[in-house]
Amino acid sequence: MTQEDFKRKLAAILSADVEGYSRLMDDDEEATIRTLTAYRSAMTRLIQQYRGRVVDTTGDNLLAEFASAVDAVNCAVEIQRELAERNAELPEDRRMQFRIGVNVGDVVEEEDRIYGDGVNIAARVEGLAEAGGICISGRVYDQVENKLDLGYDFLGEQEVKNIAKPVRVYRVLSYPGAAAHRVIRAKRAGSRQWIRIVLVLMILMVVGAGAIAIRNLYLRPSPPQESLLGKSSSGGDAAVKILEEPTPITILIRMMESQDIWFQENIINEFEKQNRCKVILRRFGTDYELVEILRKEGEIWGKNNVSLVKTPLHLTLLLYKEGLVKTYEDTLSDLEFSKSEIDSWLQKIMDEFDPVALKFSRFSTITGEKLHFLPRKLDTRLMIYRKSKVADAVKNWHKFKSQINAILKRENGYGLPKNYNLESDVNKWDFYDLLVVGYYWANNEYDGEKTARIAHRSKNYSGTVIGLIDRASQFGASKEDICNMHKSSDAIIDMLFWESIFRKYNLYCKGMWQEDGWYGYDIYMGIKNGNVYLAWMHQLDCMLIYGAEHLGIKGFLTEKEDLGVSIMPQGVSFELKKDGLPQRTGSRKAHTSGWFWGIPKNSPQPELAYKLAMFITSYEYHLEESRNFYLIPIRKRVRDTLKADLNAGWQAEVYTKSFEQFKINGDHLVPRFKTSADYKDFLDNYYEAFEQIVIKKGYSPAESESRVDRNFIRQYLEKRDHRPFCG
Repeated sequence: MTQEDFKRKLAAILSADVEGYSRLMDDDEEATIRTLTAYRSAMTRLIQQYRGRVVDTTGDNLLAEFASAVDAVNCAVEIQRELAERNAELPEDRRMQFRIGVNVGDVVEEEDRIYGDGVNIAARVEGLAEAGGICISGRVYDQVENKLDLGYDFLGEQEVKNIAKPVRVYRVLSYPGAAAHRVIRAKRAGSRQWIRIVLVLMILMVVGAGAIAIRNLYLRPSPPQESLLGKSSSGGDAAVKILEEPTPITILIRMMESQDIWFQENIINEFEKQNRCKVILRRFGTDYELVEILRKEGEIWGKNNVSLVKTPLHLTLLLYKEGLVKTYEDTLSDLEFSKSEIDSWLQKIMDEFDPVALKFSRFSTITGEKLHFLPRKLDTRLMIYRKSKVADAVKNWHKFKSQINAILKRENGYGLPKNYNLESDVNKWDFYDLLVVGYYWANNEYDGEKTARIAHRSKNYSGTVIGLIDRASQFGASKEDICNMHKSSDAIIDMLFWESIFRKYNLYCKGMWQEDGWYGYDIYMGIKNGNVYLAWMHQLDCMLIYGAEHLGIKGFLTEKEDLGVSIMPQGVSFELKKDGLPQRTGSRKAHTSGWFWGIPKNSPQPELAYKLAMFITSYEYHLEESRNFYLIPIRKRVRDTLKADLNAGWQAEVYTKSFEQFKINGDHLVPRFKTSADYKDFLDNYYEAFEQIVIKKGYSPAESESRVDRNFIRQYLEKRDHRPFCG
């Protein structure tokens, strides 16, 4: 490395890792990953707030740099405070506690990375911290001792591996929850208390009797029109408000890290300014966690209860059945809006929002159907592929035609369908086309290797099951078929039969069957490493794989122009008629899913919750979030704007195919469940069938060399739980 390749600088380095990370992963990998993602998002936000930069996040570690030791320590204290508050909401065995070490030292900077003793010492100091605690080096202590009102405990000089001299180490006395940091705030607030008293007296003298009128004006509700949400209050109103602390409102969300940060910086911050409030973001990891939080708070009213919750579509029926959310009509009525104002607002929502999303936001009550949720976004799945690899298969698949016909004849008694030819347009493909390209890719050498190149999620979680029932829909499965797997409809059997064929002839990536299977991220890495040529993905997956430089998302492709997207393949039965055509033809449907905003029944801030839900889904902010994160809009005007603006490029392709897929889906939505037990049993039943029949090759009573046995699959399904799971 030459001198020109790097530069040296002095920096404050913050190093953090999770205490007991391996245990958490062993206990519940999915929940741990979700919690880690949420906590990293919070840490990243705070690091940026204190003028720092995240350098690296590997495994459970995080490394950040600051120009100032004061900023680094203040940030560390605030991180531990926020994480302690989040952990208080989790069961004790699921709490994720970070150890943090801070050092000031010389570092070598190469591109975006930093190296050197300064970094090494920060990592070693971190190892001396307790779970939820902070340790700092002597060099940091010397810079912050007289600048921060914190306590310190000298731990002596510590021998540090690979460092010649012992390092002075101090424990910061501000955990758990950064209690000392709160004391600082209290002292500062106390020193200003006399100013507050004087202001109160002055305003009372000036306003006098008019204060009553101002109070009435402040409390009187304004019409619930979206256009009024951002209006400022009257001058008298402002005079009263300057004496108030910002009103806290807690919302419960789940987002990926980059979206979480954007959401806070571009939507939440602006809402706080306009409404003089403080939005507290709580994150849930699993669907079960969301439900349990609302159940617990539904029994006891508290000022820190969740006021607004981001809810996946499949849980909306459950929350409605358990009475855990209020209707928007009742919320507005409680806020003293008149019936005509509420009716006017509802009509505006009906006119401006997607009708499919609204249809599944409403549930029956004793006074008629009401709006229990406000739609946030819709999702569906698409098929993505490598254009060059598809072109290669279309041009050259014939060299394997005799082999493909031979194996198919053993399985269906005929071979490829009559007059078969591989379509060059991926949007016209059916499952026989998938088999042909899958066989060609698996048996043609690429980069010195012959291996399967098609992938979907295979880990034991909801993402895999939704993919399975998507494919069942393509084979013609109705909602009743999907909710009653034990009835073994032709469509459900067709889905498992095709999965078994792909498994038997090694057409799916081998990583899907290794260890615990694949999440979406594993498919991303397969695409990056050149091992996956075709997969089924959501719109957000499409954005993450391609990358978004303006958000700091690098993506997983070096040849981005080679990525293509299409609607779902046509479902056809594996069985052929005597004339060589499929016995059954299904559709190209997939399930439409989505997210919605609900107001919990014990919301302590229903008015702010209503305003925030409308603010997030307002034309301006909904458009910007949709543009950035490939959201499928629920506002008609936002959808029209995107169609007009995005006429070229990857995002335009994704939107075009998404809108086409939504039209095909119609009102075919993901199943919804009346109870948590139903939801769990539904997922368990489908995954266990997939595991037994496909993963473990239990598709035949004999050895794997025998034909995939349709009747054997049917008999297995008929032994499953004999009750409908969906609502």
